[in-house]
Amino acid sequence: MVIYDLSCADGHKFEGWFKQPDDFTDQQESSLLSCPVCGSLNIRKLPTASHIKTGAARESVNTSLEIHNDSSLTEAMQRLRTQIDETFVNVGAQFSEEARKMHYGESDEKQIRGTATTEEIRSLAEEGIDAFPLPDFSVDKNKLN
Repeated sequence: MVIYDLSCADGHKFEGWFKQPDDFTDQQESSLLSCPVCGSLNIRKLPTASHIKTGAARESVNTSLEIHNDSSLTEAMQRLRTQIDETFVNVGAQFSEEARKMHYGESDEKQIRGTATTEEIRSLAEEGIDAFPLPDFSVDKNKLN
């Protein structure tokens, strides 16, 4: 596993986890790598000191996020997903269109969810419309480790 500190053109910083070092370049060239905040495809690796040897051998300290097979985490994500499903109107692929209608006063404001491309999210942001991607919270209990 290779972890890079990344940044988009707007300065949003985040981590990228890749199976192999070449995966970063492959995903970037295939436009599969985008900023989780604004959707920008202009991503670059940031310099990091996390792997610089300083001379004497020292005890290794793991500062990465540890994810456990914790049923409480799964349950919390399921509750969040249920809350979103019950509270937000699913407008599907019409997300960008519906967000614009509400922003420009053409329809009543409501909480919506749906699908949008990275380019659509970027376009909404340029118009001053807040939208952000959420992970798919679907949990397949047969695939849990």
